[in-house]
Order: sequence, then C-alpha cells, then structure tokens
Amino acid sequence: MISPFNTITDCLDQSEGENDRACVNFCDCIHAQGKSRDPYLDQFNENK
Repeated sequence: MISPFNTITDCLDQSEGENDRACVNFCDCIHAQGKSRDPYLDQFNENK
C-alpha cells in the first residue's frame, strides 16, 4: 500500500519498478497539487 508521507521526497521513495509512474502521479497530486488522498489512492491502485 502506498502512503503520502510528510514530504514528497519520502513519498517518492516508495516507487518500485513498474509502479514508478503511478507512484509519481500519486505523490504529485498530494504534495504538489494539494489534492485529497482518497481519489488518487484509487487511481494509483488502478494504475499499478
């Protein structure tokens, strides 16, 4: 399971292989765009 963590750096440290793009998108939505976690968590799970 992915977690937003407190910083984008910590969030991005979770990326693994084929899930890199989904992880980057999730972390960007939470930390750079300031969006709510739940819709992007669903999106991450669909794209991994």
